[in-house]
Amino acid sequence: MSNTRNPVSYVNLAKPFLQEHGEVCISPLGIAVSPAVTVAEILKQRDLATEKQIETSLESVGDLPRSRQKPKIDIVLVKTSEFDDIIAAESQPLSSTDDHTASADTAPEITEPSTVTADGQIGPVHLLDGPSEGG
Repeated sequence: MSNTRNPVSYVNLAKPFLQEHGEVCISPLGIAVSPAVTVAEILKQRDLATEKQIETSLESVGDLPRSRQKPKIDIVLVKTSEFDDIIAAESQPLSSTDDHTASADTAPEITEPSTVTADGQIGPVHLLDGPSEGG
């Protein structure tokens, strides 16, 4: 995992693993721990996965004697019983009732350009041809 990549991209990567294998292990190191927790929480909040196991540790990184320890977390998630239905619903095309574009019979008819005057009246647009002479 990377701390610079959008967590939603990891959510989208986790879905096929959950679908095919029934579980996924998210195992970040160092500063990538926080985005990994975000990914796990997004999957849980969308009812796509539940926690099976969480383990934390410190991992030695680098050569001795200058090695450092970095935090590590292993989050194992399993797909929920609702997973397949949610994924199927996500892949359905929008129905005509979900379409928010105006149809020909509901679009307002436009006859001529109009404007609202300072006193709140609606009237035709008056275009200026250019600056008036003499003034």
